[in-house]
Amino acid sequence: MLPRRTKLPNGKAVIAWALASFACYELAFFVVAPWWHPDREYAARLVQLQARLAEQPDRPLMLVIGSSRCVLGFQPQWLPPADGGRPEPLVFNFSHTGAGPLLNLLEVRRLLRAGIRPQTIVLEVMPAYLANEWRAVYAPGVEAADAAAVHRSTGSWSFLQDTLCWRLAPWYYCRQALLGRWAPRFTVPEFIPVGPWGSFPDLEDRVDDGERQRRVRHEHDAYYESLQNFAVSDSSRQAMHELAGLCRREQIELVLLLTPEGSDFRHWYTTDARGPIDRFCAELRDLHDLELIDARDWLSDDQFSDSHHMLARGAREFTRRLAARVLPQAVADRQPHNWR
Repeated sequence: MLPRRTKLPNGKAVIAWALASFACYELAFFVVAPWWHPDREYAARLVQLQARLAEQPDRPLMLVIGSSRCVLGFQPQWLPPADGGRPEPLVFNFSHTGAGPLLNLLEVRRLLRAGIRPQTIVLEVMPAYLANEWRAVYAPGVEAADAAAVHRSTGSWSFLQDTLCWRLAPWYYCRQALLGRWAPRFTVPEFIPVGPWGSFPDLEDRVDDGERQRRVRHEHDAYYESLQNFAVSDSSRQAMHELAGLCRREQIELVLLLTPEGSDFRHWYTTDARGPIDRFCAELRDLHDLELIDARDWLSDDQFSDSHHMLARGAREFTRRLAARVLPQAVADRQPHNWR
């Protein structure tokens, strides 16, 4: 007797089941891990901001948005406490390591979609990122609602390569963080040191000369070439103008900020680079009727760890001086409760 032939499944059914399984797999990720966002630093900072707003819902919100210079340099927890008089701004640091104009734009758009509407934004203008913003920093976290905005700035869809890597394989892309959350003994968990007020609060008091020079060389390798051949990129120009226009439409006060730099970092600019930077800032200021704060020479070299990231004493001075410029006079005139 001949063996019974096994009936093979229909090819269309196999494909349909495969697609359905993939859809369930994707859905399961977002159900099991709703806390997740591909931009982990943004997600950690959003949680802290929502908590501060829940604690003090009646205070107007002021955000400082910029790069790692602001992440380390501006410490809202050192500002003087409110005295119970008229509502004073709740000041939060929503900067992001590696952030340039395009990521700054995306973060403001995300916050508005989340129902968070600041009264004031102090926006850093980081010259090196005006010339070259790192795609690897902003691309993985691009949400569908922002794809057109990224395309308007970059003139390309190439960022979708990084975005789709996360969207199509989130379990693999996020494997270290997932293991760190549910099976920490199998990995070193991800740690993003975002403090209650958005900054990285554990600052170094000092670094020895050898370590400082090593760090300066590292920053030189990262930034020197773009500063020597400086030109404001089309994507940065578009993103900055779009962000300024968005703030105007949403009735958000926007203040531009050039952050402090040490002498080593300042020497990496050619004489021809200063002009385009200053002209671009003046263009933004005049076209959108903005205030521009030039803090590039506010600090001395011994207040930096690497000529552009601040040590604790530099952050204290920068936080104090910036608060005096952007907060209501009644707040800035009061003595801070703790500058250590």
